[in-house]
Amino acid sequence: MIKSRKNIPIRAVFYVVILIFVMIQVYPIFWVICSSLKTPDEMTYTAQYALPSGFYLGNYISALTISSIPRYFLNSTVVAVLTLLGIVVLGCPVAFVISKVKVKYANALMAFFLFGMMVPIFSCLVPMFQIYNRIGLRNTYWALVLPQIGFGLPMCIYLYTGFFKFMPDSLLEAAVIDGCNDFQIFGKIIFPLSKAITVVMTLYYGVGRWNSYFVEMI
Repeated sequence: MIKSRKNIPIRAVFYVVILIFVMIQVYPIFWVICSSLKTPDEMTYTAQYALPSGFYLGNYISALTISSIPRYFLNSTVVAVLTLLGIVVLGCPVAFVISKVKVKYANALMAFFLFGMMVPIFSCLVPMFQIYNRIGLRNTYWALVLPQIGFGLPMCIYLYTGFFKFMPDSLLEAAVIDGCNDFQIFGKIIFPLSKAITVVMTLYYGVGRWNSYFVEMI
């Protein structure tokens, strides 16, 4: 009881520090929302930290009708979704083959993909631009999706392989005894059990592709 009372000041200081940190993180978002609800006159003649006098939605209407923001939003969504689908659809089966299917050069194949993690995408921008320009893919979705899938596969395969190695082989052996082939094992057992790592991959690459800007500028 005495010990818990002694910890009260320490906990109070801890909560105060956490509260200050949360306020620092939340205030910019709150300021942006309040500023978006101000009229042009309020933005010009009132203090920047002042609250809006009402809910003025003209800024949102102008952003959706006059500017190209809806088109930019659609482009980002299409590129992010296609990239995620390509990475998961290609990376997950490859990781399954490397980790669970007894292939002869599994380690060499894994080393080949891991070597791709050492090559930064920025070092290949100029060659990719020249190639896509020659084959007619410039200014298309595929010019953004294909390189991001290629450079995202090594990390995807690495994470999936590490996850699959902790799956018991007895589970796959039981499926083989029941008459399942490799495709059925992957589709009905391996991939459904990989929801956790798939969510991690989706969040990791989804945020990265959504915030990607430099490649799109090229």
